[in-house]
Amino acid sequence: MSNEAVEKVRKRVTKSPDNKMKLKLKNERFVLLKRHHDLAEADSKNLDKWSDLFPDRGVAYSFKERFFDVYAGSDPVFSWGEDMSLEPN
Repeated sequence: MSNEAVEKVRKRVTKSPDNKMKLKLKNERFVLLKRHHDLAEADSKNLDKWSDLFPDRGVAYSFKERFFDVYAGSDPVFSWGEDMSLEPN
């Protein structure tokens, strides 16, 4: 469910860039679908760069990560209703 939402945001934003920008976004889909703790250092840097260029993607990724943390019960701050900030942990 959350990966589908991230995918919709990715597709919506990808329609607008020119060919140069599309080359910079190469393989971004696979990075966006990975969990933050599974990202390699290069992937993490690319995600930060893409989030700066396209804030919607950064927000969508942060929400996806928070959703998974809440679902897994590993987010001590947000336990079904307390805090829902846009910042990742």
